[in-house]
This record gives sequence, structure tokens and C-alpha cells, in this order.
Amino acid sequence: MSLSSDGPSFPDLLRTCLEQLEGSDQPENVHDMVGVASPTMTFLDTAGFAPEGSNLSHAEYFLTLTRPANDCRVGGVNYAEEYDRQVNVLQNIQNRMSRGEDAQFLLLKDHGQVSVRFRRLVFDRCPPKLRARHAIRMLRNWPVPNCFLAQQRSMEGRFIPYRLSVYDRQGNAVPPEAVHTSVQGKLVKAAFGLKHLYMAQETGEGVDLFLGFLKRIDILE
Repeated sequence: MSLSSDGPSFPDLLRTCLEQLEGSDQPENVHDMVGVASPTMTFLDTAGFAPEGSNLSHAEYFLTLTRPANDCRVGGVNYAEEYDRQVNVLQNIQNRMSRGEDAQFLLLKDHGQVSVRFRRLVFDRCPPKLRARHAIRMLRNWPVPNCFLAQQRSMEGRFIPYRLSVYDRQGNAVPPEAVHTSVQGKLVKAAFGLKHLYMAQETGEGVDLFLGFLKRIDILE
């Protein structure tokens, strides 16, 4: 799972590949979703890769959005209803694409409620024989197929700069060391890109990973 000693580490290589691909996202594949950042399932760290204490082997940013309250309304928009609508779109795409036990990486169900999990780097578990060249080849296949463009456009995506930033209500950038406490439990808007990755197993079979690749977070309250 690693490169030779004189080459970049596997995590660093993945980070580079993802950042290069992320900048080429088309507007219809970038979306905004408003929800409440889960205080128990949110992991954000802007300081380094796979921080100590994280159970994510290859993940840099990790955000779980939960459904806003029914009366959460701004400017005539009911955020709870909009959240439900977007979850339905994501569920429809995922149901038609995903196969295998590891497919549920984007939508999580807990006590009947659906939450949405976003991340920056996505390899929670790497197949034992996965090498850098295989990762590069797989990452080239990440865009969600064209047959889902209509659904994606219905989410009214817009282009967001590819480097992740977190902003407070006044539009000021949140310092890296304050991101975690600033975001937890707050109503936030997450900008994300939809990604699809097919991971082959040693048996010759594989699973589809349908993922939300986090781009930007705006704190709304």
C-alpha cells in the first residue's frame, strides 16, 4: 500500500491527486447543502493528515450534517424541507449505483433519521494490494455518470474554489485551530462535489463508493 522509500507517501499522493481533480469539477457537480453539524460525528482538522486519535486511516476532513429543525427558515426557504429534497436525490442516485456492504459512505441512517457524511480524503479502508498507480487510475473515474446530470442540476450546484475553507457568519475565515469548536452543533452550509469510485477486491468483485467531497463550509448561525 506504500511507495518506495524515496517516493511520496501513499496519503500524500492521494491528497495531490484529489486536489488536482477537484479543481476540474464542473458547476453541475458542485452543490450546497444546509444542515446541522453533528456534535458527535463531526471530525475536522485543518492542521495535518490523519491526526492522532482519528480512526480514519486516510481522511483529512470529516463532517456529518443532520436534518435542521422543521421551523428552520431563512428568506422564505425551509431548510428542513430542502434537506429532505436533496437527501432524496442523493438516495436515488446511490440506490441505482451502489453495490456491496461498503457502499454506504455518503448517507447514514440512525433511528430513522438520515444524515449526510462529507470528507476530503476518502480511504477509510484500503485493499491490501492497492498501490499508488492503481489509486491514480481509479481516481480518474470519479465523476458521477452523465445519466445523473439531470438530478445533479436539480440540486442547483455552483462552482466553489477547490481548497477547503471555513467561514463564520461575517464571512471571515475561521483559524484552523478554531474550526472544530466553531462548527460543532451549528447550522452550516457545506459545499461539496459528488464523486463515485469503484474499488476492486482481490476476489475480482468490487464495491461502488458514492461520496460527498467537502469543498467549503459556511457557518450560518
